[in-house]
Amino acid sequence: MQYIGLELFEDFVRSRNLVDDQHLPYYINWILRFLRSEFDREHLSENDLLQCYSDQLARDDSVQDWQLRQNENGPMIFRILCFALLFLV
Repeated sequence: MQYIGLELFEDFVRSRNLVDDQHLPYYINWILRFLRSEFDREHLSENDLLQCYSDQLARDDSVQDWQLRQNENGPMIFRILCFALLFLV
């Protein structure tokens, strides 16, 4: 899947009130962290990539439970927007 710019993601989230503005930077952080992850994107499905990423975070002692829940929402919303844009182009 080709990824979109984060500005478009921010506009999408704000226009639909999916995340409070005060929390949006945290969601963007989770998405950037996902996009920078070093998993084999060529051989893993999107679902497998997200699962590997989530599993990696769950093993990270510095990540709290509430952060794991927040992390699950950020990439999910991002994927929805990417998928929707495939039909708009």
